[in-house]
Amino acid sequence: MINIPMTPEGPDMDLVEKYVSEDAAVKGIWCVPKYSNPQGISYSDETVRRFARLKPVAPDFRLFWDNAYSVHHLYDDDQDVVLEILEECEKAGNPDLVYKFTSTSKISFPGSGIAAIATSKNNLEDIKKQLFIQTIGHDKLNQLRHVRFFKDIDGIHAHMRKHAAILRPKFEAVIDTLEKELGGLEIGSWIKPKGGYFISFDSMDGCAKAIVAKAAEAGMVMTGAGATYPYGKDPHDSNIRIAPSFPTLSEIQTAAKLFTVCVKLVSVQKLLGEL
Repeated sequence: MINIPMTPEGPDMDLVEKYVSEDAAVKGIWCVPKYSNPQGISYSDETVRRFARLKPVAPDFRLFWDNAYSVHHLYDDDQDVVLEILEECEKAGNPDLVYKFTSTSKISFPGSGIAAIATSKNNLEDIKKQLFIQTIGHDKLNQLRHVRFFKDIDGIHAHMRKHAAILRPKFEAVIDTLEKELGGLEIGSWIKPKGGYFISFDSMDGCAKAIVAKAAEAGMVMTGAGATYPYGKDPHDSNIRIAPSFPTLSEIQTAAKLFTVCVKLVSVQKLLGEL
């Protein structure tokens, strides 16, 4: 697996195009185009178009377009919209380039959701041959359960507004604490996402693992530093993924303050050359 840096517009497309057009061993790229994990970045229109116009040297190269957070907005009046990749691939003459996935696993119950795939007719025929020997039949009772509960797309949106009502105060508590305690200190940076489940924090280089360890010493267990990188190896040891969904709001407020204390302590060690 290959590290591709993220920009505010999505993946570094110059680097993507270079790998895809020059190396036949590169067979695909996995994308989370909306509220991507961990930064919460959504791909710009130009990024989506550049993906659709890729010229892979490997004939079996595919985009794996994981629309995991398609309806996971935090705000009703400020939502990201991502260009439709299937349409753009069709326009670019690359209809077979992409497999697009989604599911309700982050909408209803993890591991018990309904999954779906959208792709070209050629790709569908190909993948159905594989699915045929992987499963005897779909869980039709669970499909019926979902239809009766959600009813239609409006029912899904209404349900996700309930998700947002729970998550939004937690996200805002973390962001507010980061801005209050670390703003202007130049020892960390973060993005305020409009949706998804994570807040991405970047410390000074070489500090992330030490910050997570310091937090653990104080009794707060976090996702391992660099966990979202291929093989868990962050080349800068700077990224920490904050997942504020599970704890209560009061616990989040305490945890956010503790986190900023750990960031300050480790950053001082780094600046003094003790790390």
